[in-house]
Amino acid sequence: MKNKADVVIIGAGVHGLAAAFNLAKKGVKDIVVCEHKYIGYGATGRCAAGVREQFGLPLTIQLAKNSMDVTVNFKELYGYDIEYTPGGYLWLLYDEKDVDLWRNNIKLQNSLGVNSVLLDVDEIKEKYPYVNVKGVLAATMNPRDGYVNPFKVLYAYKEMCEKVGVEINSYTTVTGIRRENGKITGVETDKGNIQTDTVISCAGPYSRRVGKMVDLDLPVYPQRHEMLVTEPIKVFFPCMVITGPWYAFQTKPHGSVLMGITFPDEPLHDDVPSLQPASSWRFLEEALKVAVDIMPVLKDVSVVRQWGGYYDMTPDGQQIIGAVPEVPGFYLSCGWSGHGFQMGHITGRLLSELIVDGTTSIDISKSDLGRFARGELIPEPGIIG
Repeated sequence: MKNKADVVIIGAGVHGLAAAFNLAKKGVKDIVVCEHKYIGYGATGRCAAGVREQFGLPLTIQLAKNSMDVTVNFKELYGYDIEYTPGGYLWLLYDEKDVDLWRNNIKLQNSLGVNSVLLDVDEIKEKYPYVNVKGVLAATMNPRDGYVNPFKVLYAYKEMCEKVGVEINSYTTVTGIRRENGKITGVETDKGNIQTDTVISCAGPYSRRVGKMVDLDLPVYPQRHEMLVTEPIKVFFPCMVITGPWYAFQTKPHGSVLMGITFPDEPLHDDVPSLQPASSWRFLEEALKVAVDIMPVLKDVSVVRQWGGYYDMTPDGQQIIGAVPEVPGFYLSCGWSGHGFQMGHITGRLLSELIVDGTTSIDISKSDLGRFARGELIPEPGIIG
């Protein structure tokens, strides 16, 4: 492991590796990534890997659209097939207030170049006959939304990073961050120390722990979320089906269905309570109950396995990204509250712009850490779970 670096990145999920790759592309020479387990051990390796542009805030839509542009063209840009599968997010709406909300969201999305539409019940029945429309008033759909293979994305970035000289250290735990006169001077790990003046925390649910290393009390709280995958089924449905906190989609090439459900009473934690969050019987029962109600074709399907992971939640359900003025040389990408994976491409680019150029191609000032102290929260009306 190098003992000196221009930039040290904590976390080897998609955000950390995308940031490393984009920094190297901009000419930064010595970049070290430290991961306390294996790459993708955290949220990236446990996510549903959905990618969408259907959000309700201008900034989030901009971030999603720019990141989606990379997703759609990843093979042409970098030569790797990440199994991007479009098919749309079918967002089922059961309440008039939600219909009004998403009608406004769609107007905003359309104004920013996202081609979402509002479908009535007859259109849903015609295009998606496997969906039970009982109680449904309308649905949103954007055909460019879809999903990718998260491991293909992760290992594409890993190989691209290695080709441009980034050092990735697995099973290397960051234990401290050194400072002198308030400025960062190095990173301490269980494998040795690294001299550096720039640190990026892409630690996901471990972000609060990393923040304490520089005396920051980050409002980022791990929350358990659970998923399951079924055996392959014969009925193919290409879109992600969303109803409140529940979602499902058919994965390729084997045809299994991935689904999850979020419980409102799932607690927020000050730190990650366990490295491998347990799954629950409650989740299995509730997820399948909702799944069969919305999609009767799943009635007799068998579950192959289930697992848990952590969202890194903030009070407004929105990300913290950018520099921290109180700690010169310290940068954050955390608190994505469940929609972080799909934003990895654009976040890596923005962090590299901020560090190398001092400015970003998209104005991310509203996503700064200081908004919480200022009381300028930016709640997102398009969050799943």
